[in-house]
Amino acid sequence: GYFMVPPETKDQTPYAYTYLDGAIALTSNVKNLEDAKEIIKFCATPEFGTIFAGITYNIPAVVGAEIPPDPLLEEVLDVYNNNASPWVYWVGSVFTTQKPSLYDDVLSPGMQALYAGQLTPEGLSQMAQDAISQWYPPLMNK
Repeated sequence: GYFMVPPETKDQTPYAYTYLDGAIALTSNVKNLEDAKEIIKFCATPEFGTIFAGITYNIPAVVGAEIPPDPLLEEVLDVYNNNASPWVYWVGSVFTTQKPSLYDDVLSPGMQALYAGQLTPEGLSQMAQDAISQWYPPLMNK
């Protein structure tokens, strides 16, 4: 079975660290751009998510995908659905606790701006560099 680490006190909510990974991308010099775009689109479908879950026994990141009938995987999926940590980085990570927070103050709003075409990758990289340089000793003098 699976169990979450109990919180320090009874009044705290236990969280499970969950992370849905999957990075599929195109390079700038892809030879068959239209075919490659179709493959990327397919990777966002429930059909692909079901295939992925059936091969890897991982929880798929695609809404509507089905997982294989496995009691442990079903138990973990239930924990994920009901007790997932709201933080990308685990509690106590300097990336969330330091200010400015790389996650809350830079990546969360910055990625949205990047996807909306309001910010370039270089601009987001500079925002991250500027934020971390305020508190991360190896970068403070650069």
